[in-house]
Amino acid sequence: MKRITARVATTAAAVAGFGVIGAGVASAEEAPYWLLPGVDAGALVGPIANLPAEALAPVYSLISLITG
Repeated sequence: MKRITARVATTAAAVAGFGVIGAGVASAEEAPYWLLPGVDAGALVGPIANLPAEALAPVYSLISLITG
């Protein structure tokens, strides 16, 4: 029984993680983030959606500086 619970928890965590990653910064429009049909997670994900771009900005600046 513990193994089934662990598998379900792992699957749920993977689905949530891929959902957050897949609906990240690359989207051109302001689209809702759906956890489940009818459940909008935009209020939860919205504040952290730009974190990958903000975290990589210094690296991008350094690469742009080096390559000219």
